[in-house]
Amino acid sequence: YKVYVKENSTIILYVEGISFPKPAFYVYLYNPEKELKVGSSKWDYSHTIVYTIDLTGYWYIHIQVYENYGFYNLTITEKGS
Repeated sequence: YKVYVKENSTIILYVEGISFPKPAFYVYLYNPEKELKVGSSKWDYSHTIVYTIDLTGYWYIHIQVYENYGFYNLTITEKGS
């Protein structure tokens, strides 16, 4: 996924498995230069990542399913500038 975010905003990513069995996954956030900025430290069925954006542009979200296959919801919230 990619999302346009302005510098000094805070982005909140919430991802939750919704099918049965729930998929377990990792979540990663990359900046516009495609450098990894933050990621989940372990696989799980839900993740929340909060990050203050330091570069305006398109940021990339990678969700890597680790265990089981199924559906998940991704909610993206931007706060600030």
